[in-house]
Amino acid sequence: MELERLNRTNCRSYGKTDQPSITVTTKNGVIGFSKGAIELIGLKLGDQVEFAIDKKDKSVFVLKSLKKEGFEIREHKSSKGFCFNNTVSAKRINELYAAEKQNVRYPLSLSPNNETGETMWLIINKQL
Repeated sequence: MELERLNRTNCRSYGKTDQPSITVTTKNGVIGFSKGAIELIGLKLGDQVEFAIDKKDKSVFVLKSLKKEGFEIREHKSSKGFCFNNTVSAKRINELYAAEKQNVRYPLSLSPNNETGETMWLIINKQL
């Protein structure tokens, strides 16, 4: 017998998860960061983030902006996470990842990518 177990650790509908993820909403351009993503990236209120797209394989990465050209993080009104608004970025990410819904949550890689000399996290193309 091979069992598949369903419990609060593997069923999303049971409470909120601290899994590092971002939520992208194209309707109003809100891009939200989960508590796990905030801790993983080391975000604080007022920090800035930006996205980098690998032109070869269309992967999208998120990184802290060190040049102060990024989007400023603010506290999300209805959650414990952080967010910012930018419809152009939201639409571009969901377009690259062929999202079928306007509101999509994507997990982040747990290990940063330092290939370019910048620390950035892959936004995994898996809609949660």
